[in-house]
Amino acid sequence: MISKKKDKKTTSPTLIHYLPIISSILVVLLTITIFLLAKGYRIDFTKGEVKYTGAIVVKSQPSGATVTLNGENIGRTTKSKVVESGEYDVLVNKEKYREWKKKVSVVEEKPTQLFPWLIAEELKKYTIWDSKQIAEKVWINENRDVGLILLKDEEDTYSLWKYKIEKGLFDITSNPTKIWTTDNPNIEISLAPDGTLALLTIKKEDNKQEIYFVDTSSFNVEKENPIDFSYMKEPQLSWSKDSKYLIIETETEIFSYNHIDKTTRVLMKKTEGKTHVWTTSKKGVFYFLEETSQKEDKVYLYTLEAITLKELYKQTMLKEISMQKDLKYINYYRESLPTPVFFTNSPINTQTVGRIDSISVDENAGIVLISSETSSYLYNIKNGMYVMVSPYPTKFGDLSYNNRSIIFYSNDIIGIFTFDKDELDHMEELGSKIFTKEKDVENIQWISNSRYLSYSKDGIIYISEIDGENEYEIIPLDNTYFHTVKYSLDGLTVFGNDNEGNFCVDEYRLTN
Repeated sequence: MISKKKDKKTTSPTLIHYLPIISSILVVLLTITIFLLAKGYRIDFTKGEVKYTGAIVVKSQPSGATVTLNGENIGRTTKSKVVESGEYDVLVNKEKYREWKKKVSVVEEKPTQLFPWLIAEELKKYTIWDSKQIAEKVWINENRDVGLILLKDEEDTYSLWKYKIEKGLFDITSNPTKIWTTDNPNIEISLAPDGTLALLTIKKEDNKQEIYFVDTSSFNVEKENPIDFSYMKEPQLSWSKDSKYLIIETETEIFSYNHIDKTTRVLMKKTEGKTHVWTTSKKGVFYFLEETSQKEDKVYLYTLEAITLKELYKQTMLKEISMQKDLKYINYYRESLPTPVFFTNSPINTQTVGRIDSISVDENAGIVLISSETSSYLYNIKNGMYVMVSPYPTKFGDLSYNNRSIIFYSNDIIGIFTFDKDELDHMEELGSKIFTKEKDVENIQWISNSRYLSYSKDGIIYISEIDGENEYEIIPLDNTYFHTVKYSLDGLTVFGNDNEGNFCVDEYRLTN
């Protein structure tokens, strides 16, 4: 019997068999590609390369400015562009405005944020107030938003005027406002930091003087009784930083004076032979150092005490501040300027050196500023750490509007110390940066965006970024008492005299 075998037909694999595998590979590749793109990478499929990228974001004031990147026009602000990491020349310009340019580094996976402030080429001048009278004296408050001007009237009388540099949105009062008339020009005024209250001193012909506590809105001197400090020996008067109290310092005590209930309270009694360091804060707190070290100790030991001016509630803010008495320790840091490293304080720490000369506390920024006979430091209230600002004696200036940086004067230079930053902003660095030599500029002030400063040098007002770049010449300082950039950034307010010598308030438009 013959058996017949059927031929078996062999088939080769088709595409349909590999589809699940191919799909899985494509999904993996697509996932990796999306991940890389989301992380800011670029994939060059022709060269088979993955390139590191970041982004440049340009937000100008005013907007609508043209942005040029390495010579290439990439559009108008607000503008962002993903680019490869590296160095770039950025140019921002707008018709009738001065150009802004900067060399920046773009790093991988992070945005490089730029905030150009464009200043008009031609500054239009507007006279806001033409008094047509001669100014005898001008006073400006610490916040630089209120001015009092004593003008000479025709018949041996003088009028005091109040001018608000920054008016509130719902403030419907006239500006300027005449608040007082007197026949005695021999007066001195100390304005509270916010300008709402003032200490008026009237000097009499018999070498006597009267001191009044007045509201700058009404200035009702006739309804007020003079404050009697005659029982105190050589009192030194100053305002608390919250603008509500007078601080009175004598040889033996420090008092607070409340103008509402006319009460004087003892804040601290002085110890003979000891230096007393104190300050106030915008939160209405009186701070003072209490030295606890003995003569034979190798370190100065202090506690930082706090007393609320309203309730007189006392508490210890810092239990121990140690400062080395041997001044040689500071020489090491002067020879090799330290990078900004935060550290804890203890009697064996050699970074904190010298007897403390002054302190300043800002609760909003969360810092304590300490100046000693040799150097200066910043204490971070939030994390309890210290950092050296300068290894030389220091005077601190104004805090920036964003509460991240402070101006300081040390070793003949003006510097900017940044103690807090936006983690996404890789261009901002913590620590000290030299701005210029102290002798080169005067009247340096923060501008409200905290990225620019105004100052005067060689008789001219300038504006520049805090790194000194994009410096713009604004106007000459001829016949001016005071100047400040408005919070809105659109104008420069100037107190000065016109060609006839009469007082006037002018505004120069920084934007068209």
